[in-house]
Amino acid sequence: MPATETGHVIFRYHNGTWTRAGQLPADTIWRIVGADFDDIGRLYILDRTLVPPFLFASRLRRFQMTDDGPGGEEILLQTRPGEHDNLEGVAIWRDDQGLRATLVSDDNGSRLQHTEFVEYRLPD
Repeated sequence: MPATETGHVIFRYHNGTWTRAGQLPADTIWRIVGADFDDIGRLYILDRTLVPPFLFASRLRRFQMTDDGPGGEEILLQTRPGEHDNLEGVAIWRDDQGLRATLVSDDNGSRLQHTEFVEYRLPD
């Protein structure tokens, strides 16, 4: 999602074509680091913020996609600073028990960071 002065433009690839699907406003605290769609077309955004001295907090938001772009924002998850490392990837998937989010961080080659895979069950 490219950043503009007013926010992040969302593009969606469908049937071999990229189209503009809307825009999310810019945020001075949270930065978008990952995105995915679920099996019924809802948009999930993974955000991260840095809390001094060097702790990360993450949140996962869900949006309904409409003809005018994303709407109906829900915050599904917000972690405490330091609960996880620098989560920056998200995959939304469904199994026979329901909807899940798998989130990932990497250690960036640093002894101060950790590679993590965490999974959350989400409300449908």
